[in-house]
Amino acid sequence: MELYRVQGEQRGMVSGNSPTKLKAESESKSGDSTTGTKEGKSQEKRLPPHVYRTADDAYRAMIRGMEDSNVPAFPQSPVKSNSSEQESHVNQSILVSGESGAGKTVTTKIVLNYFAVLSRRRSQSLQNGQPGTPPELANGSNLKTPPRMRQLTNQMTGVVMSGRDFVNEKSSIEQQVLQSNPILEAFGNARTIRNDNSSRFGKFIEVRFNAQGQLSGGSIETYLLEKVRLIHPSVGERNYHVFYQLLAAITPDERRQLKLEDVDVEDFKLLSQSGVYERRDGVRDVDNHEEMVEAMQIVNFPSDAETNLMQLVAAVLWAGNVGFKPNEVCVCLHITCKFVSFLEYIGTLHYFYN
Repeated sequence: MELYRVQGEQRGMVSGNSPTKLKAESESKSGDSTTGTKEGKSQEKRLPPHVYRTADDAYRAMIRGMEDSNVPAFPQSPVKSNSSEQESHVNQSILVSGESGAGKTVTTKIVLNYFAVLSRRRSQSLQNGQPGTPPELANGSNLKTPPRMRQLTNQMTGVVMSGRDFVNEKSSIEQQVLQSNPILEAFGNARTIRNDNSSRFGKFIEVRFNAQGQLSGGSIETYLLEKVRLIHPSVGERNYHVFYQLLAAITPDERRQLKLEDVDVEDFKLLSQSGVYERRDGVRDVDNHEEMVEAMQIVNFPSDAETNLMQLVAAVLWAGNVGFKPNEVCVCLHITCKFVSFLEYIGTLHYFYN
């Protein structure tokens, strides 16, 4: 997990630039560093800053802040009171930044997954009649890494666990928070020169907890989507994943419905102009499409949402093939017969009239 150590201050989290640099910096910073216990009676070496430790510190600080300020329930919006220093400790922020390929997307997945694991453990403690902070989260300043945290560190190498691995309830809050990632990545991530799953947008994720430390909801705000990539992806890069996933995973019936029979990625200008169609990391577009569809069900998309979205994706692909040819009289629109058939098809769709 060297790749997911942080640079700079112990409480800040920034994705590193290279494994070599991270290793050198972590060794130089952690070699002789010590931190005292809360009572100041003894000292012990603190582990090098790590994504799990950062997430764990933020969670425990939030729990302590709620206990100290006797917050009855976590608010629906951030606390804005400046009169109480204790209340300001309830809300915690983690900044994940770095250059392309540094590991921002994977780091964010790990943080969210770890919060979901902690939330699940809190729920189990309450069900077992043990209200309050679990023993492994108490007195966090004098804690070593919990066994479950070490197990997650060993097992997870950047791939977020499915919600069903630790949640039995269908469409629980934990699952919904985690399963938003496949949807966002399908429509907002793409292969670049340096990274096969680069997020081409910024996002602010707000995860809400109740007074018992359980996940109670969340929201994601996206901004600065790289719109130019849709029209003109650079040479050696891909357009957004969802286009390739659709063409790789749809069934024969869906191909006939969307007028995509006998066409592939090479037949669409929006996908072929960069000269790149595959991912280098071995991830299959078919698998990602199936994961996205499952995620839509978990986060409670309407039953027809998947169909409507794929129709819109196909419409964008076909619209990219529209050409304009000038002559002596006017500029003529050049389209194919299949595109005309697709226009006739989408003209019958009810949602296009709303």
